[in-house]
Amino acid sequence: MEFLGLKDKVILVTGGNRGSGAAIVHLLQQLGARVAYTYRSEPNSESTALAIQADEFLSKIS
Repeated sequence: MEFLGLKDKVILVTGGNRGSGAAIVHLLQQLGARVAYTYRSEPNSESTALAIQADEFLSKIS
């Protein structure tokens, strides 16, 4: 689906592993965008990555 020219665009979503952030990640991915997302708590990160069939890369910033 081509919508707003998002196909193959790279988009970064902060707070993308739960709630509205996760919903935005899912929607952008369905619209053809290549999505990267950040998060602060790990518990939901794997389920979000699995839901959009993504690779998960962990990088801790302290």
